[in-house]
Amino acid sequence: MKRTTLFIGMLILSLGFVSGASAQGRKPPVASSSTGSADSSRQETVVSSPVLRSVPIPVSDTTMPVYLTEVPNINDFSLFANGGGWDGNWYVGYNTCWISKLPVPPAGDYTRAFLGAKLGRMKTESVPGRPSWEKQSVDGEIQIAVAPEPLWPQSRRFLLTPSRDIPMEGDSENAVEKVGESRWFWVEVPLKYVSLSTDNYVALFSPSESLSDARRAPTLAAAWGDTRQNTWLNSGVKGEPPANAVEALKTGVTYFEPAIAIKLIPRNSRQIQITAQAKTDDQWKDRIFVEASVAGQDIQEAWVEFSTDTKNWHPISQRIYGAPYAFSVKAADVPAPKAGLRVGVRDIMENRAYSEILRVELGAVNPAKK
Repeated sequence: MKRTTLFIGMLILSLGFVSGASAQGRKPPVASSSTGSADSSRQETVVSSPVLRSVPIPVSDTTMPVYLTEVPNINDFSLFANGGGWDGNWYVGYNTCWISKLPVPPAGDYTRAFLGAKLGRMKTESVPGRPSWEKQSVDGEIQIAVAPEPLWPQSRRFLLTPSRDIPMEGDSENAVEKVGESRWFWVEVPLKYVSLSTDNYVALFSPSESLSDARRAPTLAAAWGDTRQNTWLNSGVKGEPPANAVEALKTGVTYFEPAIAIKLIPRNSRQIQITAQAKTDDQWKDRIFVEASVAGQDIQEAWVEFSTDTKNWHPISQRIYGAPYAFSVKAADVPAPKAGLRVGVRDIMENRAYSEILRVELGAVNPAKK
């Protein structure tokens, strides 16, 4: 279905004592960040005093992303990838490649472009050396590519997400963490890779042999469609898109539309304000509790990440998609006795902000891994 989705909404999210101040303007997007540190105030614990930074928060910028999808409303992709039940065998794996022909975008002053897919029901396996009820995601990657024709050279392929970040599928016999609703994942691509004057072909696949069938791979969300032909599924691939256009468009898919999209970001003036603090609890010595206060428009997600050198940062928590922004980080997952934590946040326009660095002195709080 050749339709352009322009999803408009406004939401100011805040937690605690931080609030946004109204402001007008059309400046380039700005994301607050800092590499400062907060000192630990007691030995072998994690304590950080939140510091309120004065950052103006414009609340009247009504500019919104432009979504190119197969249905008018991006929130209609609610089939297959949520909860349990029938999944339609709509998995993304090593031997499947989903292809969507997305429509020409409307004219606009675009500054950035993103490719995305909505994924869920990531399959799990037992953790080696641990009790059978402890589960982890089957390890793998999901990649995505875009081109003005159904041919995708290596330069146009991008890592969309590692499997560990996709919400897990529940287990009828075991309690599994990180089970949740399917989510949109986005990766930025050069704006020049998205044609503003012709259709765009987007391919979704996995280079990981571990994701070989529906019992091990994540599920792609879908929406009700019709008989018009804009989607294809190729099941003869091995870790990459088809090598020629004839094979790529060989098997059509109708009645259901895959949750594959292009997001174009217009010039905007949005900003985000964030503060955070971390603490421990004598009754829960194996965990670090991190809380953040966020103010801004259309906040999309928040997470905790760690670094041992303040240069290279790695996500360490489950992603949270709405207030309150409170995280439980397993101390055993922090790879060094001393590390820095910070909270990252992203809005719907892909602006990002980071809290002050929260200094971690684990000591006895971090038990040895078993």
